[in-house]
Amino acid sequence: MQNYNSWSSLKEVWLGDCYPKNFYDHLDNEVKECFHKITEITQEDLKIIQSKLEQLGVVVRRPYYHKIEDYLHNGRLEKPHITPRDFYFSHKDNLYFSDNFHGGRPWYDTIDLYKKNNLVNLKKRLLVLQINGSNVLRVGKDIYFDLAYDKIDKETQINIFKEHVHPYFKDFRCHLLFNGGHIDGCFAILKPGLILASNYFQDYSKTFPGWELIHLNNPNFRNFKKRSTGMYGKKNWYSPNLKNNNFFNEHITKYALDWVGNFKETYFDINCLVVDEKNVLMMGDNEPLYNALNKKGINVHAVPFRTSTFWDGGLHCITVDIMRNSTLIDYFNFQKDLIIY
Repeated sequence: MQNYNSWSSLKEVWLGDCYPKNFYDHLDNEVKECFHKITEITQEDLKIIQSKLEQLGVVVRRPYYHKIEDYLHNGRLEKPHITPRDFYFSHKDNLYFSDNFHGGRPWYDTIDLYKKNNLVNLKKRLLVLQINGSNVLRVGKDIYFDLAYDKIDKETQINIFKEHVHPYFKDFRCHLLFNGGHIDGCFAILKPGLILASNYFQDYSKTFPGWELIHLNNPNFRNFKKRSTGMYGKKNWYSPNLKNNNFFNEHITKYALDWVGNFKETYFDINCLVVDEKNVLMMGDNEPLYNALNKKGINVHAVPFRTSTFWDGGLHCITVDIMRNSTLIDYFNFQKDLIIY
């Protein structure tokens, strides 16, 4: 199995998970009960997502958290691997990773299986430039990297990429974008020639010349703005299933702000998982979009992920496609091996 794109028939995928409820038992009741509720809802929905993927013939791998001590650092609990796309991506039959394998411990069992059976090649850690599955896009002969390491200037990032990253992909055309990172929340390629687009990205005509765009003008997060129930937290995270709790809000602010994000910036509809050219998993309830995709021959499988606005991750974030049945195709015939926008 070779991974050259994000739409060929999906054969194996990683699906993230949150910590088990007992990892929060040492906390005060007001905080513990909120974490327990979020955990229950998250795991209920992840079970549904896994079941749907398995019904579609996909092998699903899950993380396993052996003991809380593995994830305590400087007295704080690391964010669970609910969004493994933030750390891993696959290309060809290679699996690249950008974490330091402290947080990667949930996947040790799966990684050991790969090593034993030679199923996937584990490559060098790409710790530079925060390169991970949320900002790498594979389109056959072309690979797009959305560089967003704001601690150094653009020219330095380009030089680092040329020295430390480009050698791994020398047989492919590399495109360097500077769109702010997490490009999987800006647009999604559903199949060759068709892009689910948003105004968070503007260079479609340059990067994907001639391809059709379906513009998402009414993203799902706008529906949350109208709601008066649920818990709103600092940094604009939101949980529709919890009552307001100042103790929990203060705990997140003090110990876990890196667990959450700003749900008002995220196009969860776009952050989807393509199973093949005729099937895609999406969250939310966007009937006009689903009808538009159906007219293009794409069947939308709507699945719940009610805590997405707490974890700040959609279906693409909480998964990593490991094996697809794809072939190498040159869709654009660009003339340069390294293209910088």
